[in-house]
Amino acid sequence: MAVTTFPTIIAVILIAAVMLPLFLFLVFAAADALGLSFADRVLDVAVRAMIFEFAIGSVVNVVGGFAMVALAIWGSLHFPEMAHRLLSLILIPFGLWRVWRGVVIWISGDRTQPSSDPAKKQAKRSDRSGS
Repeated sequence: MAVTTFPTIIAVILIAAVMLPLFLFLVFAAADALGLSFADRVLDVAVRAMIFEFAIGSVVNVVGGFAMVALAIWGSLHFPEMAHRLLSLILIPFGLWRVWRGVVIWISGDRTQPSSDPAKKQAKRSDRSGS
């Protein structure tokens, strides 16, 4: 019998976070095509699940980027041959790029979250127009 490990649990959570919005959009499409009244509520849940997916993706990118930078530094200090040290250092820009990408996704996710409150929507529109 296989022992469930922490990486396996994390992998299952990440796969579920990616698949849940797609499944909910499929349920919404079927419910909307059949004219069922709960289709709009399913769409609201699917949008929130997609926002959650973006948040998880950004955190994974930031953590993965820092892990790549740490691995590059470790490799440059650990390997005896100069060629291997230099090859390890090549990972640093890729790790920093991945951190940057995760931060950008996180910031853009904060700006694009839908607001169900009409007063907040009107306030955002008036702030943009300068009045």
